[in-house]
Amino acid sequence: MHLKSLLVVGLASVLLGLPARAHLAITTNITFERQISRIFSRRCISCHRPGGAAFSMLSYQDVRPWAKIIEREVLARRMPPWGPVKGFAEFRDDPSLTAEEIEQISRWVEGGAPDGDSRKLLAPVISGESAKLPPRARKLEIEDRVVMNRGVDVIAILPVSLPERGTVMVTATRPDGSVEPLLWVDSFRMGFAQPFWYRRPPHLPSGSRIEVVAPSTSRVTLFLK
Repeated sequence: MHLKSLLVVGLASVLLGLPARAHLAITTNITFERQISRIFSRRCISCHRPGGAAFSMLSYQDVRPWAKIIEREVLARRMPPWGPVKGFAEFRDDPSLTAEEIEQISRWVEGGAPDGDSRKLLAPVISGESAKLPPRARKLEIEDRVVMNRGVDVIAILPVSLPERGTVMVTATRPDGSVEPLLWVDSFRMGFAQPFWYRRPPHLPSGSRIEVVAPSTSRVTLFLK
């Protein structure tokens, strides 16, 4: 293509808002092969894989077209999706990115999203569910409140019915007045509902009162032993 034609195409791209066909300058030593693929393997590919719930993130070729969108979603902490509000109760298997991981992804994207040496790329590890119900675990579904007639350990909690983008808070008050936070989800998407497994199952003695507080009717299931 002649220089004049290139200038015309470039000007049209600017005026029409079309994407330019230029590679971003590489200004970072963070690469997909060395750091980013490992983050995605730990946090993302249980859903982002062929046959999964979303586009694949197994290879650089899969990820590169989505780089800016990935950066935006992780900076907003919308991805990976995780319902419980942090600090209200402690759960296992939280896939949320650490501050360091978010910074690395952002620096990688802003630095040109380099690939690295694909020959050194580690094989991703797709793990299954790590938490399983113990034998004879029983379920307790709560819509409003209930007083326990015996002592129990709460091993997990599952939102069962909640308005889309709804909010619910579940607490337990022991007979001595101490309060145990069980779950708080805000702007929750029921498509991401799953059992949330406590890191240290709280013990609730007989007489403890469990309450579900929500703007509208909501139900949760407790898994007890």
